[in-house]
Amino acid sequence: MKRLSNALACASRLIPWRALLWSTLIVAAVSITPVHLNAQDRGWSLTGSVGYALLSLDRVDDDNSSDVKGWNRLGIRVGTFASVKRSPVFSGRVRYRLSREFALSLTALYNSKKVTASYAGPDATLSLIRSVGSSDVSLGIAYFPSAQLYVLEWYLQVDMALTFARATAEAHGTQTVKIDGVPTSIPTVETSATFKKSKISLGVFLGADIPIVPSVFFRFEGGYRFAQLGKLDGDVTRFGEHTTETTSIEFNYSGFLVCAGIGITL
Repeated sequence: MKRLSNALACASRLIPWRALLWSTLIVAAVSITPVHLNAQDRGWSLTGSVGYALLSLDRVDDDNSSDVKGWNRLGIRVGTFASVKRSPVFSGRVRYRLSREFALSLTALYNSKKVTASYAGPDATLSLIRSVGSSDVSLGIAYFPSAQLYVLEWYLQVDMALTFARATAEAHGTQTVKIDGVPTSIPTVETSATFKKSKISLGVFLGADIPIVPSVFFRFEGGYRFAQLGKLDGDVTRFGEHTTETTSIEFNYSGFLVCAGIGITL
């Protein structure tokens, strides 16, 4: 009887651990089982997302900083520009699921960043405005691996896009002088410029769809866009006179993009 009692006691201690082990194995097996979550074969989906971009616009930041230093040497103590490398991103996507493994999509993406620097004193005023942005229209193909997680459906996507890049610059300044003994403000700088260029770009992304309720899901996506645009051509207006010019620096819109949004299946 004593041996039987000891055996039962040992069994009572071992069974919970064995049950936990089996439960863990079952959950692990289910978690890599292919599943259909929100995008069935031959189905459409619409998604709207917002996010963040970190672009390779170091030369633009350096050029803006150089402008500020030039004005400072002239005695106009202009403040510094913020970086244009970080900007918000907005995108919309229409996707058609060809099969369980593949889907085609059409995506529109927009990002823009405006920065300013200014000076206001009794002798002069100066306002400098810079903006950099781009709009993408891309065709993409997504691949859904057979091994999927239980709570989401993940994918790899490659996009080929036509990127419309743009950059603007404005400068408005005045100086106070005395005319017949009366302090008078006269314009010293009045310049505006708009530069544009379009070019094919390529993007590689990793994303995941997480269902909320039937036909509605969250989407998270991050990746890298290759978009070296080079020098931009544009129109410059100085005191009403128009000229055509090319930027002295190259613009590189390549960088990391991260977005999150909500979608529906149709």
